[in-house]
Amino acid sequence: MTVEPAPQHAPAGRPDTTDAELRPHRGVIDRAVGRARGLGPRGQAAAAFGGYLAVSMALWWWRLFPRFGAAYLSGGWSDARFDAWCLGWWPHAILHGWDPLHAGVLWAPAGVNTALVTSMPGPSILLAPLTLAAGPVVTENVLFLLAPALAGWAAYLLCRRITGRFWPSVAGGYAFGLSTFLTVQMAGHLNLALVFPVPLCAYLVVRRVEGSLTPRRFTILLALTLLLALSTSTEIFVTMTFVGGLVVLGGLAFGVPEVRRSLLRALPAIGLAYVIAILVAAPLVVATSQGLRTPPVPIRTHATPAVAYQEYLQHYSVDLLGFVLPRPRQLLGASLAAPAAAGIGVAASEDAAYVGLPLLAVVVLSALTERRRRAAWLLLALFLACVVLALGPTLQVGGTGHGSLPWTWVARFAILRPALPARFMVFAWLTLGVIVATWLAAAGRSAWLRGALVVLGLVAILPSVRPPSSAAVPAFFSRGLYRSYLQPGSTVLAIPFYTPNTSMPWQVAADYSFRLAGAYVGFRAIPDQAASLPVVEALVADKPWWTSPAELAAYLARHDVRAVVVLDREQATWGPILASLHLTAVPVGGISLYRVPAPG
Repeated sequence: MTVEPAPQHAPAGRPDTTDAELRPHRGVIDRAVGRARGLGPRGQAAAAFGGYLAVSMALWWWRLFPRFGAAYLSGGWSDARFDAWCLGWWPHAILHGWDPLHAGVLWAPAGVNTALVTSMPGPSILLAPLTLAAGPVVTENVLFLLAPALAGWAAYLLCRRITGRFWPSVAGGYAFGLSTFLTVQMAGHLNLALVFPVPLCAYLVVRRVEGSLTPRRFTILLALTLLLALSTSTEIFVTMTFVGGLVVLGGLAFGVPEVRRSLLRALPAIGLAYVIAILVAAPLVVATSQGLRTPPVPIRTHATPAVAYQEYLQHYSVDLLGFVLPRPRQLLGASLAAPAAAGIGVAASEDAAYVGLPLLAVVVLSALTERRRRAAWLLLALFLACVVLALGPTLQVGGTGHGSLPWTWVARFAILRPALPARFMVFAWLTLGVIVATWLAAAGRSAWLRGALVVLGLVAILPSVRPPSSAAVPAFFSRGLYRSYLQPGSTVLAIPFYTPNTSMPWQVAADYSFRLAGAYVGFRAIPDQAASLPVVEALVADKPWWTSPAELAAYLARHDVRAVVVLDREQATWGPILASLHLTAVPVGGISLYRVPAPG
């Protein structure tokens, strides 16, 4: 993000305000400003991170504290269980000499390309010691607690570099770290909650443009940050590159001459950092590219592929009313806005458009009060561009479509087709954080009025935190009873098969000692030979009446399944069709075990 600092902003290290400005406002705030002023830039950065972490812990940690390793902080979407599986998979595969990019223990015998299932190799490898010592659930909870704090801190660094002011930058970092995008992803998408590399990349580019980082140091730091982003979420890496390209083009087209020259000097180092990151992660990049051919649509659909893809995108695009109507995950106003928002059909896992009237007012007022600065218009243009991308292929207002949007053009690029439009809100929120910081930093005599409006906006986006859900697995696995019933390396059909509350943690508890004939992975990663089978549709939907006993028997034979393990609560649903195959249930350790005889 390349913006020229406003002339009236104080440079880094300069006091945040004068004694004349503070004289009418003696008290607690005066002491806070004075203490922050005395910390120095590094101390202030550390204090900012501590503050963001304290907010994160106040919102989420207190609910989890008594059972930190026995519950999912995120609330237990099936994605949370899958993330824990991934955090355990990478260190386990590496230590056992397996190929971590091909999980033969899932969807056996074909296996799964883990580059297509957001398996987070970077965080998994970096935190492998913690996972091996305390288990993947603890690691996941630690990462979820750190995610808002790291995002807010990285955005703070970016804002501080642009404004040179501490408290405005703290507010900008808070707007990003506790944005509705982050708090919605905290409900189960760990790879999307760990978006702190995005503002870090922008911060490093600003440092290089202003000349405070040498080309060599900048290239190394940016390459490492890009590598972390790529190995956490390939989708965020690709969309960040796309949006970053828009920023560079905007800076070259509309920036002041000095900014344009600095940008041009920085481009070779940026390109070199990308080359280094991609070369280091070459196996992951190659494996990921294999998924670009597969349309990311659900298995069961009666529409043509083209129509199904459009419906899929529409479900994962934000609604224009969502920007002003509090959503169910907001602490304040959600129940009052529910009748007006009833038609909004955005998937709950991506419904992150709510900005609120106060922060939208900040955007408008910033454009008006800073209208003479090119940087302000560049920020406004970037914010609007990201909002338009997040709206998807069709403008939706209360669930009703109103014409096509530029996403239709964006989707022509194969590398962007797997991206979900709603996730472009992460860049809109980062831009909004910078707008908040720059607007506050240029306040002058109106500082308290502007501060009050920003505080009101930040309070409006406070999340309603879901309670943690249990991470317990049946005693059959947790107590090692499976060793007496399952041969090492044998294939198991586990039910629940997909959702809700996937059975993948059972495999983690058994130290990946058996293979699964199916698992909760993205539709793009399901083997082609299985995706179109009616029995797979029935298993994914948890509806045995969608298939027949003969089809289920053929599926068991094709996957060389030696046992079917059914959770007790699923026994009434799946027991009859399994009994029709002349399989006998053996209740043990919270599950029913059906032994499947070998063919012949």
